[in-house]
Amino acid sequence: MLTYVLAAASSNPADTGLFGDATTAAILAAIASFLGLMISKESKISEFRQKWIDELRKDISWVLGEATRIHAQLINAAPKESNSGINQRLARIRLRLNLNEDDHKELLNSLAELKNLIIQQQPVEIVDMMALRVADIAAKVLKREWNVVKRGELVYKTTFCFSILVIIGFIYTATAHYFNRTIFLKPF
Repeated sequence: MLTYVLAAASSNPADTGLFGDATTAAILAAIASFLGLMISKESKISEFRQKWIDELRKDISWVLGEATRIHAQLINAAPKESNSGINQRLARIRLRLNLNEDDHKELLNSLAELKNLIIQQQPVEIVDMMALRVADIAAKVLKREWNVVKRGELVYKTTFCFSILVIIGFIYTATAHYFNRTIFLKPF
């Protein structure tokens, strides 16, 4: 295609267009179609990531509330209820986290530590401090993921920049052809 662009840029100015009207229209349609595809795909990824953030936030807040309730029950020696709800939410949180990322590991470890403190019937102050630590770590994870949603995925940003360069190149070539100039220096 580069050969075709270079040949078109140095051809006779009496031509009807850079490549001919149909070819130019096809190239522009292909570029527009590609950009539309990338934008819609990345938009959907961002939508799913936002839903992931919302669900993680719900589960963490539920775990913290449930941890406080269970801890109060244990300290007051009230009749014990099943802890299956908190275990289920902890499992859901674990499945949502990427354990290859340090802050995700830190969040999961702090949740496990909170659960252990509750089971060991530690004083309220210690449990509350751990709950605050969990909330702080969760806020850090959620903020980072939100920034990814806001800025866009790496593939989207790379494709967008490449597409802009292609469009600028196309406009430059079309302009050079229109004014009957080549883009490169002539050897003679």
